[in-house]
Amino acid sequence: MADKQLQAVDVLAFGPHPDDVEIGAAASIAKDAAGGHRVFICDLTAGEMGTNGNVATRAREGRMAAEVLGAVGRACLGLPDGRLGAAADGADLVAGMIRALRPQVVLGPWHEERHPDHRDGYEMVRRGLFLAGLNRYEIDRPQRLPEGLGDGALIPHRVPVVFYYLINSPARPDILVDVSAHYQAKRRALAAFDSQFGYRAAAMPTPLNDGIYLPGVEGRDASFGRDAGVSFAEGFIAERCPCIPSLLDVEVCR
Repeated sequence: MADKQLQAVDVLAFGPHPDDVEIGAAASIAKDAAGGHRVFICDLTAGEMGTNGNVATRAREGRMAAEVLGAVGRACLGLPDGRLGAAADGADLVAGMIRALRPQVVLGPWHEERHPDHRDGYEMVRRGLFLAGLNRYEIDRPQRLPEGLGDGALIPHRVPVVFYYLINSPARPDILVDVSAHYQAKRRALAAFDSQFGYRAAAMPTPLNDGIYLPGVEGRDASFGRDAGVSFAEGFIAERCPCIPSLLDVEVCR
């Protein structure tokens, strides 16, 4: 997706692999996009080490999911799948994306995960956020950014709001977002990743396509919804304590 991606965005969501953002934050992204906000998705890797599918298939599925959610663009940094921790320039590229797109909110993966790329992706996003705001830090080889994003002046940018979404972690979120009206978009976005979640005769069995994984994701979001007194909610962990105008502005379980 390339339309309008050179403009500043409201939300920039980073995922270690195509489909990670959708597992944790798809409905929140759909809600923001439906509200007129500009959301951009950035995959750190192309998911080339996945048991099923290939780079081309997963890129196509990612574009379909982004369109379903109303994102204005999606890009891949091409870092090594399975070896994110060894990618010395990963945080630099994350910082470049942040400077190029100047988001008000950044989403990244929470670190309490079995998959090492999820843990390393968390650290990479955190470091990239820090580097993006340093006046004296220069992005190394900006031409390595996705097409068009490294062409202009990459002026330092500090992101005011950072949240981490949950993929497989049982962590207790700091905030819940009521996504009941947009949950169907999450179902459709996840269904777009048929190579990962759909079981076919040619597919190798994995924990993702066993018929249990996606109902588990939906069950978690329904459980968060029950905590919030709504049908479905997505949970996020805050980088810094969220500040609200008044205690009377808090919506609690009904």
